[in-house]
Amino acid sequence: MSDGRKASAPALEIKGLNVYYGASHALQGVDLGLNGGVLSVVGRNGMGKTTLCKAIMGLEPASSGTISFGGQVLNGKSPAEIARMGVGYVPQGRRLWRSLTVDEHLRLVARSGGAWTIERIYDSFPRLAERKSNGGAQLSGGEQQMLAIGRALLLNPRLLVMDEPTEGLAPVIVSHVEDMLLKLAAEGDIDVLVIEQNIGVATSVAETVAVMVNGRVSRIVPSRDLAADRDLQQRLLGVGQHAHDEDADAEPTQSDMQAGSLSQQYQAASHPIPQITRWSSIEGAGNKPIACGTEPDQPGILVLGAMSRTATEIRTTRALLRDAGHKVTTVDISTAADPASLADVPAHQLAAWHPRGAAGIHDGVTPDPRLGVAEALERFLTARPGVEGVLAILDLGEAAIIVPRIIATLGQVPVLVVAPAASSDLLTMVTGGRLLLFPADGDAGLTRAVRAGAQAMAELLAPVVAGNLGARVAGHVALISGLAGGARAASVTAMLGLNHRCVTYAPTRAGVDELKLAIASGVVKAVIDLDQSDIAAQMLGGVIDTVPDRIEELCTADCPYVSVLGGGDLIYTHRSDGPGISIRKSVRAEAETVGRSYAAALNASTGRITVIVPAAPQGSPAFWTGDAFVSVFEESGQRKLVRSPGAASSGETMQYLARALDESLKGDTPGRRSAVASVYGASAP
Repeated sequence: MSDGRKASAPALEIKGLNVYYGASHALQGVDLGLNGGVLSVVGRNGMGKTTLCKAIMGLEPASSGTISFGGQVLNGKSPAEIARMGVGYVPQGRRLWRSLTVDEHLRLVARSGGAWTIERIYDSFPRLAERKSNGGAQLSGGEQQMLAIGRALLLNPRLLVMDEPTEGLAPVIVSHVEDMLLKLAAEGDIDVLVIEQNIGVATSVAETVAVMVNGRVSRIVPSRDLAADRDLQQRLLGVGQHAHDEDADAEPTQSDMQAGSLSQQYQAASHPIPQITRWSSIEGAGNKPIACGTEPDQPGILVLGAMSRTATEIRTTRALLRDAGHKVTTVDISTAADPASLADVPAHQLAAWHPRGAAGIHDGVTPDPRLGVAEALERFLTARPGVEGVLAILDLGEAAIIVPRIIATLGQVPVLVVAPAASSDLLTMVTGGRLLLFPADGDAGLTRAVRAGAQAMAELLAPVVAGNLGARVAGHVALISGLAGGARAASVTAMLGLNHRCVTYAPTRAGVDELKLAIASGVVKAVIDLDQSDIAAQMLGGVIDTVPDRIEELCTADCPYVSVLGGGDLIYTHRSDGPGISIRKSVRAEAETVGRSYAAALNASTGRITVIVPAAPQGSPAFWTGDAFVSVFEESGQRKLVRSPGAASSGETMQYLARALDESLKGDTPGRRSAVASVYGASAP
């Protein structure tokens, strides 16, 4: 960091910060400053360290007080805005995508022109370079932490907030992280706030350590004093004491902090700390809600819905997921509290997470009580670690209001929604397509969609291990679906769930390797290719890193291959104005090149192939792709071409797909065609 920036404003300045969880006071008047370099924050479990990180990053709103970065106030800004300002975050738990490779993780966030590049990350973490083609789920804990740190550094932040970066790591990896932090401090371009339980790490990487007790900064201690004084560690942190010892709040001795040893920037607050915990109720408040009274438990899969309307479906979903071996937490999002609700988190407990409690939902001022429910749910999810997935059973209004906040809060956690079919376009628009929608209309449609959604969630989260793959997904239909195929994958899963088990695979290196393993194990009875955007990326340049010859490898003689042409007209590239990706439509020459290339690859394959070409507006990139494909594709006894009068995700195309699959599997029956037609209200072809 430059001397000018040091003189102008601290890298991080926190004054009087208060954060509440319902009626519980999580951060209590926190004052903390970082002029530059590295500052460590230590404390026992439950003292508010992670909440402090979340408040800095905008993931948890501050009730009062200010948080400033380089003189700019962060209060009220979204996490995305804070990241764009130059604050990086390495969260506790890493939060990686299971099926994206190491290289894909890095390319998704890489920016041009910064000091940190993908090549520099690989130089700093050679193990990542060796594992660049492995998926996130295939990495060790240390490798996952390296990737999480590398991902944050690629944003070229000026301030890096790291929450427990060495938690659960082997000593050799801990040393590597220490060395990296020391190097960052020496280079001076990035300031670092490190939350640590490991006293050795905390004192070795920073000159100063802040100690948190019950939601407050209790002491600011020179690292050398804390590292050398075992008694001081015991008094402040309970190191070496039993859990029932309560000496952490004792007043410091004269030797704890030598006068003048710290700059004014690091002086601790002078007010005494009362004998309370950070979960104590606000003075004068009513009874504390049960949901906020203890540290949050690990919830597993969350099943959300209004028990007043969908209690049967919620209980069915919970039973199906528990039968599949998953931990499930049900959450009642009803706007009218029912004390007799059978949900794990009843509506009145969820309402307690609103900043104003139940009044924030039922005060008669909020234009729609569902807005209050959404805000309470967002705070509830932020405080709940370990959410593996969300399956929400919603109506149209609930879906439009609640789903975007779920996705924004949980990031890459899979979200599956059972909602009316009319929600599809709206949800795709407000979430960028980052969910799977199971259309449900009428009682019968709702029951089918709920069962299909539960099955899809169970399959999505079950680990794929060669030894138990057959027992887990024996005889399933593999769906190839990436960034462009989400809506089609949801429609296909809901439709085929009557007779087939569907498992989705991404068209990435890790996803294709996983699918090849499943095919080789004999547990895939058919492959349905719903998305060729990876082929466009491979030929025209894009963020999707796939296997060059995936068509040849997946079109085998023993496994029917059914394809719906789509996605080849879209190119996913890095955003020029920040992290993330953008989409552009291909021009005519590009679209035609993709269509011809895909057809040629299928012509060279030996498997049983059926390709469905959906209708597209004349003169559109999708039309050019389809037209070029048809001109090159060679029909034969093994290869069939079918034209659909509908768009790629339409009911007509889905019917043709179901018919083609059944014919490939020799199971084309009138009952099957009738079932397919009933889903979309049309006659079977």
